[in-house]
Amino acid sequence: TLTQVAGRSFPWGTFTVNVVGSALMGFLAVWLVARWQVPLEYRLAILTGFLGAFTTMSAFSVDTLALMERQQWLAVLAYAGGTIILCLLAARAGMLVAERLTA
Repeated sequence: TLTQVAGRSFPWGTFTVNVVGSALMGFLAVWLVARWQVPLEYRLAILTGFLGAFTTMSAFSVDTLALMERQQWLAVLAYAGGTIILCLLAARAGMLVAERLTA
């Protein structure tokens, strides 16, 4: 498992929140326009305000640096690479779900 490879110090909380937040952001980016025609200023408040606060690049950065300081290079690769790739995939999946629901 990833915990065996990365060790117990793997930042699961931040990782999970960022992936879930990316899926929600992708979904709402489409849903708010297609379903309710929400004006741009409200979409920005919801997406960057609420979800921007929910997901956190600063925690991702600090967690990655902590793994680097402990020289847990495989965990750094898994966490940083996994976060970026899975967040992009989650955002796209959220968009696809919203597109199907509003079609």
